[in-house]
Amino acid sequence: MSKPSDDITRRKLFQSAGTAALGTAFSGLHATAMGYQNQTASIVDQGFKAGEAGNYDQMQRLLGQAIRAGRQDEGVLRGYAFALCRLQRYDEAVTVARDNYRLNPGAFSLAGVCETYASAGRYEEARQSLRLALRYEDEWGNAKPIFDASLEAVAPKLCTLIYEIDPSLTRQFTYLHKPDTAIICPLVSQDPPYQSSTFDVKGASESKEITIGDTKALRLLPEGDNPITVTYRVRLTPTNLRARLKPFTPEEVPENVRQYSKPTSGIECGSDIVMQTLAPLAGRNSTETIENIFQWATRNLKYDGSTHDSGGGTIAVLKRRSGHCEGQTSGVVGLLRAAGVPARFVRGHGAIAGSKGVPTMHSWTEIYVPSYGWLPWDLNNAAFTAPARICIGQFRYSSPFDAKDAFKQSSADLWNFQSLLFPPGTTHGKEGNAHFTLEVSRQL
Repeated sequence: MSKPSDDITRRKLFQSAGTAALGTAFSGLHATAMGYQNQTASIVDQGFKAGEAGNYDQMQRLLGQAIRAGRQDEGVLRGYAFALCRLQRYDEAVTVARDNYRLNPGAFSLAGVCETYASAGRYEEARQSLRLALRYEDEWGNAKPIFDASLEAVAPKLCTLIYEIDPSLTRQFTYLHKPDTAIICPLVSQDPPYQSSTFDVKGASESKEITIGDTKALRLLPEGDNPITVTYRVRLTPTNLRARLKPFTPEEVPENVRQYSKPTSGIECGSDIVMQTLAPLAGRNSTETIENIFQWATRNLKYDGSTHDSGGGTIAVLKRRSGHCEGQTSGVVGLLRAAGVPARFVRGHGAIAGSKGVPTMHSWTEIYVPSYGWLPWDLNNAAFTAPARICIGQFRYSSPFDAKDAFKQSSADLWNFQSLLFPPGTTHGKEGNAHFTLEVSRQL
């Protein structure tokens, strides 16, 4: 069993990419696998249909049966690895994916290796395989969506945020300000383990780091009406923390965190529908239960931002099986608390307000694991991974857009901070007295 190597790739192994159609993950797998007609075709077909229905246990059982009967074609092996990942049998999945690449070298099998490493939380190995694949990007063919998804999951992102501040409009500044001529800008938080940042200031007669409560900020003194430029560079490195997390019991949760395992307004974690939904998701330990809940939510809580009523508490969301980000978060937090996992509802907003003066809003879940601390999770993202695929660079400070009474004990489910909520690309605009440029790029 060997890792993907440059020597193998040089043998023009990407030719298979042009022979199979790829619409969704299943259609690509199915189209490749069903190109082989033999006595196991019916078993393989049933296996992929089980996967399409979300029955991954049956999918792996049927595809495993076909493999033991002699099937070793690329689509079947990749499908088997896919099912094993969904069942959290990651070591087995990695072995199958790497054997598939050795037996069926090509674009799809190499994409499967990247995808499996990413799903297993082995991000550095995924990045190594992707660096190899990028040398032959023009030959990815129809496997491109799989490579792209893996890149989005594991590639570090560099966010460069440039503010050009007009001191003559200090009173209109969106962020924190004082009644004198000084301008107060937020500093990017250094505490997340997946985030590092630097900044520089040009055009100010004085620049000093200060602390206001729990807020880290810059106090800037302008030189007359000359513009001030503040440049933040935030590097976000996707990190899977599964290996650092240990299963725990409710008794191991610190006393000051246990409130996040109890019902609160809108988080009805003791209701019948919550307990009924949770019953089949209970795992052998807390880590497995958390991952089961996340996978269930991703498959079943559909996004619906069409109306204000798309929110609601846990009961309403689980009955409706849909909601906008706040509704989805209420559903997930309720299930986690019912399972004895401390979880809180987090609301953040974009670092840039945009032309209407209101920043992008978003809500997501945070769970507490005693062996680590608080860890964020958002739908459609791998469990125990930070940051999420949506860029979240943290600025911890109070702002005009904080939720009402956010820092009062009675509203403990809301924990606000500034966040960068932008995919790769470039954004320009004006906010208060500041012109901004935000560039987000992937760096592998």
